[in-house]
Amino acid sequence: MPTPESTTDASEASGSVRLRIAFATGTSPEKWFRRFMQRIPARLTTESLDNPMGALEEGAADMAILRLESATGTSTVLPESFHRIRLYDEAWGVAFEKEHVFSLSESIAVGLLADETVLLTSTDPGQLRQMLPVAATGAGVVVGPRTILKALSKKAILSANLVDVDSQEHAEGAQPMSKTSVWLVWPKEADDELRQEFVGIVQGRREGSTRTQMGKAAEDSKPKKLSAREKTLAKQARRAGAVGKRNGGQGGARKPGKAGRPSRAGRKSGRRK
Repeated sequence: MPTPESTTDASEASGSVRLRIAFATGTSPEKWFRRFMQRIPARLTTESLDNPMGALEEGAADMAILRLESATGTSTVLPESFHRIRLYDEAWGVAFEKEHVFSLSESIAVGLLADETVLLTSTDPGQLRQMLPVAATGAGVVVGPRTILKALSKKAILSANLVDVDSQEHAEGAQPMSKTSVWLVWPKEADDELRQEFVGIVQGRREGSTRTQMGKAAEDSKPKKLSAREKTLAKQARRAGAVGKRNGGQGGARKPGKAGRPSRAGRKSGRRK
């Protein structure tokens, strides 16, 4: 199996069920992982890999987040035995040594690459990992998905978005070019409620709108949220209880005086004239 780019991250949930997700180097699915752990009583194990599809095919992962070239299409890459959901398109970029003139701009026109030594154009993290140190020496530039370039770059390397225009004057503010997309993939034969809960999260399903029995059970176990009126009534009840405690539970009545001690009026009437 490929060497992981990051360590395994497991949730603190005590559930006995577990979901294992392998995700491509440079992708950023952390927000979906956090929401899953907040909503579902199950363990989540995630791992960043150069080849997450390999982990899925070998049974080492239950789902995979892949990077695929947009022009290729999933039908020619993924077998029909896999479900697939397109998550987003990736911005492409160019990496260069930090003193390069490209460091003055956030977006670079693709037309400027004609005057540069392009050492590598690739989506393969392994190839990019080997070539980026060469770019750091000033020998040339490297082109690929910007998320990978940023994830693998060291301090001596910077990157910028690559824009599909010829001149730099039209580059600023333009949308970055994209040649790859990120997909969520899992086997059809292994589809279950746990996987469907994660699918709902990546598709933007809100908390409380779950469609599975597992998700409904998790929602039912959470403390009920009070309405504005219920909060007001509860606050009033707490205040009433506090007043009762201060008054000794006597409804505001005066505490009786000490036994055998005459009142002030009685003491006055008993004085000699």
